[in-house]
Amino acid sequence: MSITVDWDNPEKTVIRFKYDGSWTLTDYFAANEQSVGMMDNVDHKVHIIIDVTESKILPNGVISQGRSAANRGKHHNQGTVMIVGANGLIRGMFDIFKKLYGRNFDVNGYAFASTLDEAYKSLGVPTVTAQQPE
Repeated sequence: MSITVDWDNPEKTVIRFKYDGSWTLTDYFAANEQSVGMMDNVDHKVHIIIDVTESKILPNGVISQGRSAANRGKHHNQGTVMIVGANGLIRGMFDIFKKLYGRNFDVNGYAFASTLDEAYKSLGVPTVTAQQPE
């Protein structure tokens, strides 16, 4: 899988998705399910960092599958989602998602950052290094 999902701090308040190279929608949905399981096992808000600095392309069907992602809603423990390193294409896709699925998509729960340090600062958590999977 070209998407890894790990706790990013010992307090388990940040989950980091790391997109490396090419990835598929199957990778995306598997990573999403993994993060849901992680959030199910804590009793507090969990921020999510989506690190796309090493992502190469968006897979075919990403817009059409946006409805499925939007309809899932957000997890009751989910905090802010920070998208790190998004290029113009990814930001453009986000704008399309907002227009197409805005009623079901919590657009206010998302923000962009250029670097991981900027994301941590915006979230109000100390800069950390990804923890090894448990």
